[in-house]
Amino acid sequence: MKDILLVDDESGFLMSLAEGLKGIYGANCHVFTAQNGLKAVEILKTISVDVVVTDLHMPEMDGVELIAYLKKNYPGISIVVMTAYSDTDLEKIIQNRRVKYIAEKPIDLYDIADKILAA
Repeated sequence: MKDILLVDDESGFLMSLAEGLKGIYGANCHVFTAQNGLKAVEILKTISVDVVVTDLHMPEMDGVELIAYLKKNYPGISIVVMTAYSDTDLEKIIQNRRVKYIAEKPIDLYDIADKILAA
């Protein structure tokens, strides 16, 4: 069973992705959501997860800051990044933090489900 934390500031997209993953994985996963990095940190203080799927551009604490926090405080958590921005420098930053996968928006539900399963 996978415990997944989805982090994105677009609430409609976040809920749609959560429901889609529940539809694919069924009872084989628990999906939690947060609308920014700070809320994700609060959630991680109360539950443990296997995978964090995060957007990069968010208010309060962005995805790059969240990834740095996760690597320092939760090194065992796998990370999948979602982004609508294709930037070579940004990809280098992400890869230096040992991110498992990068998924470009618009997200293909089955593609990201495969990446989460592999993470």
